[in-house]
Amino acid sequence: MNVLLLGKPGSGKGTQAKLLSEKLGLRVVGVGDVLRALAKRDRELAEYLESGKLVPDDRLFEIVTDYLEDNSLRENLLFDGFPRSRVQYHAMRDWLEKFGSTFDFAVLLDIGEGELARRLAARGRTDDRKESVERRLSEFRQITAPMIEEMREEGILVSVNGERDPRSVHEEILKHVRKKT
Repeated sequence: MNVLLLGKPGSGKGTQAKLLSEKLGLRVVGVGDVLRALAKRDRELAEYLESGKLVPDDRLFEIVTDYLEDNSLRENLLFDGFPRSRVQYHAMRDWLEKFGSTFDFAVLLDIGEGELARRLAARGRTDDRKESVERRLSEFRQITAPMIEEMREEGILVSVNGERDPRSVHEEILKHVRKKT
């Protein structure tokens, strides 16, 4: 089973990825973590992250598939925050299908912008500066929302209230996963 975990910056994707990975035995593909590690030696990539701009689709797809290939990963994956656009979604789905795999389930952690601002202020990462967050939220609305709608139409997406405590969110996600499997 391959699961997508989607949501705005600060919605709790990392927390839920850890919990779901432990419970379901899925390997987390933390694209943000991969990007931050690569950005330490790639100035161009670092500039994207610091500015809050999305990494171009083709570059991000190459980074993710290189990571998957280097680690022989094709199945039982939990994608944390990727894909973020319809182009990335289609490219990644096609790549997985070459190996007889697919995206089985997608979870949207729904969170309001007031709660989001509170969480990001507490987190304090360099990519959580106000200007960066505003750009990321705008891109989420313009680029990620159409992909989310497509997943909803395909019947693989469930939306979960991400403003509750992490355990409650986790339990609701597990209920949805059990219905799908």
